[in-house]
Amino acid sequence: MKKIFFIFLFLLIGITTSGCNNNNDDLWDNLGGGGVGDQTDESNVDLDKLPSNDEIENNKNNNFQVDEDGTTEINLDTLSTSTLTLSEGGTYILEGNFLGNVVVEGDAEEIIVILKNANIKPSDSQAFPAITFKKHSGTRVLHIYENSINYLADSVGDTNEADEGNAVIQAKKSSLTINGTGTLNINSYGEETTGIKIKNDLIIDGPTINIDVNDNGIKAGELIALYNANLNIKADNDAIKTDVEATNSEEGNEYTTNPFAGYIYIKNCNISIVCGDDGISANSLLKIDNTNDFTINVTTNNGAPNTITEYSSDNADGKAIRTCGITLVDEETGDETDLLSQTDDNYLLIILGGNFIINSNDDAISSKGNLFINDGIFDLSSGDDAIHAEYLTAIYNGNIKINKCYEGIEGASVEIYNGEINLTSTDDGVNAANGDLIGYNYNIFFGGGNIFIDAGGDGIDSNGTVEITGGNITIWGPTRNDNAALDADKGILVNGGTLVACGPAGMVETPSTNSKQCSIVYNVRNYISVGEQITITDKNNNVIYSTTAKKQFQSLVISLDEFKLNETYTITIGSNSEKITLSKTTNQIGNTFGPGGPGGPGGPRP
Repeated sequence: MKKIFFIFLFLLIGITTSGCNNNNDDLWDNLGGGGVGDQTDESNVDLDKLPSNDEIENNKNNNFQVDEDGTTEINLDTLSTSTLTLSEGGTYILEGNFLGNVVVEGDAEEIIVILKNANIKPSDSQAFPAITFKKHSGTRVLHIYENSINYLADSVGDTNEADEGNAVIQAKKSSLTINGTGTLNINSYGEETTGIKIKNDLIIDGPTINIDVNDNGIKAGELIALYNANLNIKADNDAIKTDVEATNSEEGNEYTTNPFAGYIYIKNCNISIVCGDDGISANSLLKIDNTNDFTINVTTNNGAPNTITEYSSDNADGKAIRTCGITLVDEETGDETDLLSQTDDNYLLIILGGNFIINSNDDAISSKGNLFINDGIFDLSSGDDAIHAEYLTAIYNGNIKINKCYEGIEGASVEIYNGEINLTSTDDGVNAANGDLIGYNYNIFFGGGNIFIDAGGDGIDSNGTVEITGGNITIWGPTRNDNAALDADKGILVNGGTLVACGPAGMVETPSTNSKQCSIVYNVRNYISVGEQITITDKNNNVIYSTTAKKQFQSLVISLDEFKLNETYTITIGSNSEKITLSKTTNQIGNTFGPGGPGGPGGPRP
């Protein structure tokens, strides 16, 4: 986070002493970090308390074997009508080619439609979906027969029936289960046609579904549950979305206290998405329960731009995986407001595992509430934030590679307990901020993991506290002096682990003096070049840390669990060596210089 310029002036004029002490009147402490840092307030997320999907598992009603005895077989090639209507309860097997549409209606307790190498497309004069399931009170199943290949499309005309919108498969004011192990291909020809549009709940279990449409890929009004499926979606708009809208505050309150209103659940699915807007978008809860053998590959709105700036990130569009809140529509003005969940834990986006390959124009992973990542393999490129939550971002494990983004990992609070994280950002690397919240205890907590940050802005930036109790954190921060490798409004407590932060010397922030682990702050006038070797040895000349400079820098902040109070250490950078005895918690070698100090880029600023 950028500081106002008078801090630069005080740094330039006031800091001339070497080292830090525990005196809070010291200019270094007051203006360059240090001081007495506040304790963070990490959440200690309990996985057992996260929202359960048992209700969905118990009601998916799709673990059955197709019994062809007693079924009605229909050879579509022989039909003379342009509309096939199925209204009696039972099981129907559709096979062959049909230039027409299928309508499933009536209140039969159960109607199962089996597609067995069926090709269905209405004529251009019909202007209908391929299959319509009308309002019903029973069970409706579309089964994709084993090893069969099926094709469905809409007509060129407008299939908008009763303002329901165009679709290839449509369930009006009802729910639908699509299962089986065959292949279903869905294409659109009409204007703004959605592939699968369901008014209530949609469950997909098992099939391969290929969707190529000019509006949304899959859209449900209440819930989407995906199991063991292979989905390939090309959509001009959103790929997979729930669409829950409230028309008044009472209805909005009902929806926001129910985490399953606008819920998407994904378990062991391979999903490939190329879309014009959002990839996977849920109103309330989005839970991905894949193992790492299953891949979700998402590209939105042509992916992240080659050059990412603050302007481009502000104007980005197309989040890859997101929760967006319940939409409240003002009946008089038509204005829309996003209502946030009111559930106790507020975990709106939960990723328990999976392999994620994301190239998004806007955020790669984004939650309107809390965000929890328990495991997974992530390869992320984003035109805005790579991982973002409005409230808490909690990462318990995972292998996360962020190739490019504007900001890397963001939340009002960020907690990282383990994992391998390697991120490159145009602006801040890990950021705790949210300007819309009042009185929030912003914090960043590191409890473990290997974290590598290459940031064009602040490496770690908290509008509140930072606490490090474990892990290995390496920061190659900005090269200009309007940002810093470390930045925290309420102090940086280093109580364990390894912290190495390299950046410019104009805005250096040091660990707090009440940290439990000693730190060394090493500052030089001229920038140290890329490729220089950095080595720290103890009094017995044992190497306790070594690395190579990945970016030019003026300031090195380093804290190792090997550091002991009153012990002497040697820092060698290139051919230059300095000895320092750790006489206090935070120890300094050299001075800090203002923006663009001697040898630095940019020079003095007005």
